[in-house]
Amino acid sequence: MNIMKLSIITLILILFVSAANAASFTIENPYEAGGANLYKGQLHCHTTNSDGKNDPEEVVEAYKEAGYNFISITDHNFITPDPQIEGIMFIPGVEETLKRHLVALDVEKRYEGKDIQECLDFHFNNNRMTSIAHPEWRGRYIMCSKEVNSYKNFNFIEVFNTGIGYFVEEPWDFLLSNGRKIFALATDDCHNVKGKGFNRGWVMVRANSDKDILNSLRNGNFYASTGNDIDITVEGNTIIAKSSNKSIFDFKGKNGEILKNDGNVNESKYTLTGDEIYVRVRACTVPDGKMAWSQPVFIEKNNK
Repeated sequence: MNIMKLSIITLILILFVSAANAASFTIENPYEAGGANLYKGQLHCHTTNSDGKNDPEEVVEAYKEAGYNFISITDHNFITPDPQIEGIMFIPGVEETLKRHLVALDVEKRYEGKDIQECLDFHFNNNRMTSIAHPEWRGRYIMCSKEVNSYKNFNFIEVFNTGIGYFVEEPWDFLLSNGRKIFALATDDCHNVKGKGFNRGWVMVRANSDKDILNSLRNGNFYASTGNDIDITVEGNTIIAKSSNKSIFDFKGKNGEILKNDGNVNESKYTLTGDEIYVRVRACTVPDGKMAWSQPVFIEKNNK
């Protein structure tokens, strides 16, 4: 057999193996829908209608002046009406203050009982989105990963809450590793727009218009941030992460395992094997440590 025939056979085998690998798993990319614009949003903050120091008008104006495109005021056990500030989208919200705190978004009515799962079910059945607020709140309560996973019918979990002041990723990875499609938020939980808890944690939503923001949130077409930015694309079986800032990129998979790490770069890539369940990317700026968390790219093995 001559060299040319060997080369052709080798090429055919490579193409066959590549096709087989490509067909062996399916990629679910929350950023696939794209969106022409990025919208900055705050999804957890308080006013004088609960325990905040500023009235609703002051809070919304402050976030508008800080460059936010949308805001949800989430007062404790009270749905604050839209203060009608032009130039910023308002999403009615509430922090259901039970034994654990749950934030509900785009609400018209609140839950009146005391049971955590019943509360989540109430908003789920009304087609509203909910978040597990500050799962670790030292001095008040700490929700272990198994407890968080025991609750159903919620959309988000806070990985950063300015009022708490530290990152909490373990419960999120536990949920994802157990097959839960849950997205991560960074929030201020602001109680004083002139204090240190203002404009330190937010989400950046990709959408074609502000009318699409809620749908993009529901589908995970956004990232969470404390100051860094991140852009995720998928080409074939390769996840490409970019930031406008020099960053440390961590590609994280099942149980929070770091699958790949790149430092002090603007772009990093990871090629999927099909065994990951999910891959999410965390980008930390060099040297000031500002963070951005992508939502997970989900991987599902196909039945053979």
